[in-house]
Amino acid sequence: MKKTVLTFGLIAGAIVSFFMVLALVFKDAIGFDRGEIVGYTSMVVAFLFIYFGVRAYRDNVGGGTVSFGRGVAVGSLIAVLASACYLGGDLLQLHSRLHREVSRACDLEGARRW
Repeated sequence: MKKTVLTFGLIAGAIVSFFMVLALVFKDAIGFDRGEIVGYTSMVVAFLFIYFGVRAYRDNVGGGTVSFGRGVAVGSLIAVLASACYLGGDLLQLHSRLHREVSRACDLEGARRW
């Protein structure tokens, strides 16, 4: 179960994080309305990997069958891992952007940088 969860969770997390960074880089060209579409589309594509992960678990580990509880457990773990990857990417870009904004404000005010 660990291999399936790690594989599909990291793929889903990479997809969501990639589209988040892509939307931030091209935010002026995409605009708010199309940015919303890009964001929701990336989530749907990434969360399809929950289905693929549960199916792979069923086929490879479960011998063709999987109980409801085990399927929910595998799917939930994949979703948690994908969400953790998204959170990590979001925190990295937030820290980078916040540091840049604070440095710019300090330059304008003539204050010392931290």
